[in-house]
Amino acid sequence: MAQKQKRYWDKTLKYYWQSLSGNKLRFFAMLLLAMIAVLFGDVVATYFLANLFEQLPAAVAGSRPAQDIWRLVWLSLGSIAISFLSWRTFGYVWLKVIYELPYQNSKRVMEHMLQRSYNFYTNAFGGSLVNKFNQFKWTSNDLVIIGTFELFTSLVRAIAFFIVLVILIPVVGWSLLVWIIFYVITVIALVNKKSPLSRRAVRARTKTTAYFADVVTNILTVKNFGKSELEKTKFRTVIESEKQANRRSWIFGEHIRTYQSVVSFLFRVFVLIFAVRGALNGSYSVASVIVAQFYLQQVARDVFSISKVIQDLEKRFNDAFEMVEIFEQPLLINDPENPEPIKNGKGEIHFSNVEFKYSDGEDSILENFNFKILPGQKVGLVGHSGSGKSTLTKILLRYEDIKGGEILIDGQDVRRVKQEELRSKIATVPQEPILFHRSIADNIRYGDPSASDAQVVKVAKQANAHDFIKDLPKGYETLVGERGIKLSGGEKQRVAIARAMLSKAPILLLDEATSALDSKSENLIQIALDRLMKHRTTIVIAHRLSTIRMMDRIVVMEKGKIIEDGTHDELLQKNGQYAQLWAHQAGGFLTEN
Repeated sequence: MAQKQKRYWDKTLKYYWQSLSGNKLRFFAMLLLAMIAVLFGDVVATYFLANLFEQLPAAVAGSRPAQDIWRLVWLSLGSIAISFLSWRTFGYVWLKVIYELPYQNSKRVMEHMLQRSYNFYTNAFGGSLVNKFNQFKWTSNDLVIIGTFELFTSLVRAIAFFIVLVILIPVVGWSLLVWIIFYVITVIALVNKKSPLSRRAVRARTKTTAYFADVVTNILTVKNFGKSELEKTKFRTVIESEKQANRRSWIFGEHIRTYQSVVSFLFRVFVLIFAVRGALNGSYSVASVIVAQFYLQQVARDVFSISKVIQDLEKRFNDAFEMVEIFEQPLLINDPENPEPIKNGKGEIHFSNVEFKYSDGEDSILENFNFKILPGQKVGLVGHSGSGKSTLTKILLRYEDIKGGEILIDGQDVRRVKQEELRSKIATVPQEPILFHRSIADNIRYGDPSASDAQVVKVAKQANAHDFIKDLPKGYETLVGERGIKLSGGEKQRVAIARAMLSKAPILLLDEATSALDSKSENLIQIALDRLMKHRTTIVIAHRLSTIRMMDRIVVMEKGKIIEDGTHDELLQKNGQYAQLWAHQAGGFLTEN
């Protein structure tokens, strides 16, 4: 267990150390300043003050020169001043480090998460990822605070006190060393035993956040189905699990604190009795006893603090490690080591001898699959659920990697170019467009961030979106809400079409999405789609055959194979499966069987 904990502490520290980047020198300066402040403020000043108070009665009585007292006064004040200046300088350096670190962490997380495959997100709760992100972002600050203010300063004090005590009262000094070693080893052992409880508590908190986010995101479904009481009941179960996990962790932590208090009390009793007896028989000076008592009181606090720090560190590392676990997972889809520049072709697509199956599936979806689409050709894909239509779009976009064969765009293997460049050449309009909680203009401009306002308005007009946009309270600057919730289905579709138009990509993937719209919206969108498809190689996943009857080609798929290929009229004349689908559509939609 200890080895496992060390492993995830090491991995977490590795990522945080990388995030320090240009602040590493400042970090070491912080440690140096903290050490100077502690040595002069707590060790040296205390030693001079103890001697001052020991000699002061003699000076008052006139048996000791006053100048000796003033020398100790100035030495004490000088030590305190050095400590003060060191702490203030430390504070400014610390602010620079602590200010930068969370933002470096944020950039690291965002860069990594954008590299993750689409499948990663289909298997993860959005709320859970947000919670892990926040924990990783801010835990580094906690570690710096704990590590410098508490752990490092406590260790410096303990070492310095040990050295001074060995000189003044050797038995007490060496006893202190033995006690600290025994104390820290036993506390670390107890914290290691507590670590699994802490990790379970962290996972329980993440699960609660994820469940809450899931309900909020789907609040309309909850209300439409009248399931508020059901969600309350389920959430109480999730909360109860979190409460029990936290309770077990907290109780064990309280056991550790009780152990610390008992051990610390017993050692202080021993030292006090030993030091006083030594002073009474003349073995030690009064100043030595005062210094020893002050040091031991501070050491007791520090050691107690160190054990608390170890527990706090263990909690913080558990918080951060959920994101570190994601960092450590291998990327399933990788860019080539030496990517080729993507060709600026006309959009020819060629699936050549493609073999594919999903990583979590046993059966192949595509076997020796061959399919070619000429530049500018409009192709409709038809088939029941599970026939392989969506799979083609996923492997074309490299959301999944094929197991054999090639997918070529303008003669170039899609695996030889960067994923970002590949997808920049393919515009997509999904069946249910998801918009950012940003302005309409920003959502449209996502297709080309460099586009001017005039270009945004132009494509909005082409997508038949301008009229409804200009009637909104803030026009193009209107925020659309999370996932575009403020807009109707038809309005979101037209914004998505405008976004795709602005991208100027030579290839278009369209999940036909007019099936759930009223006739007016459907007509407006169909006109916009006709404009969007012009001069683009287009693949349309059809849900209603009437929307693809004018395609250049209609491809019928079944179990990962092309069983028919031709125009609408040609396929009807063949009297095959397409003709049967056409004849047996229920209300114009494809049936599932």
